Amino acid sequence: MPDFPAIQTSGVKVHFRIAPGRFVKAVDGVDLAIPAGTFHGIVGESGCGKTTLARTIVGLQSATEGEISIAGRSLSNWRRADRKGLARKMQFVFQDPLGSLSRRQTIEQSLEEPLIIHGVPDRRKRVEALLDLVGLPRTALGRLPRSLSGGQRQRVGIARALALDPSILICDEPLSALDVSIRAQIVALFADLQAKLGLTIVMIAHDLAVVREICSSVSVMYLGRIVESGATERVFDDAAHPYSQALLSAVPSPDPRIETTRERVILAGDPPSPSNPPAGCRFNTRCPLVFERCRNEEPVLNPATHGGLAACHLSQADQHATI
Repeated sequence: MPDFPAIQTSGVKVHFRIAPGRFVKAVDGVDLAIPAGTFHGIVGESGCGKTTLARTIVGLQSATEGEISIAGRSLSNWRRADRKGLARKMQFVFQDPLGSLSRRQTIEQSLEEPLIIHGVPDRRKRVEALLDLVGLPRTALGRLPRSLSGGQRQRVGIARALALDPSILICDEPLSALDVSIRAQIVALFADLQAKLGLTIVMIAHDLAVVREICSSVSVMYLGRIVESGATERVFDDAAHPYSQALLSAVPSPDPRIETTRERVILAGDPPSPSNPPAGCRFNTRCPLVFERCRNEEPVLNPATHGGLAACHLSQADQHATI
């Protein structure tokens, strides 16, 4: 039996029409393959298309162009009647748990709802098992979301996503609304669930330190495209793309001696508009290593000279792309 990636995208584009003949190219040609049972992070500046890509993979947003396959089966081949089957394979964890939970339903009702829709028997037993799985007391069942803390609400959101026993979780900034101390607990919970259940987890994140701690692989996005992808340690320790290098240089070090001596990469200007990306490499207007080829020819994701994939002319040449 073929060993298909859990998630594979090919040339995925998501364009939003803003005026006649004008589109915001939120996602503009993404190729991605995520093996089953891995923890994959997607990082990049706000507005780079991370969340749109995540919502498109899970089916909350339609793709303008391209293919998305789950365990080797293209989503375009899923009939409307099959969508319930897709929900059993893949679920979404939202950034704002309070906004994603009904304020009028108790925690028990929220967790039980997908079980009712899919005809799962022994629902009470399953709901209690879900609470145990995410570390919530049984007393939470009769409470409303507003009476829970932010960390508890996010645990409920994770429990609801796990209700149908999916093999894939897509998580959109699930830590950003939490306090630092609570964030560490939820990070530990994700790591435990991934190991215990063998889940494939895709996490959209801003906190690069968290990505390094729990993700086995990572993709870096810039202006609707993936510019680098590979094993987390390889990308963090020896980034091939100048944008990845600049992004990682902004991560503070907990060691004050390193923090005071490390070299920061300051990028000039703001990212171009996704409705009018520059010709050639999309990073060429801000890249400190830009040369003429970058302005005329758009690089594609290819093996970099020192491992992983990078969309950079320098990383695929003899010279090493460093700043």
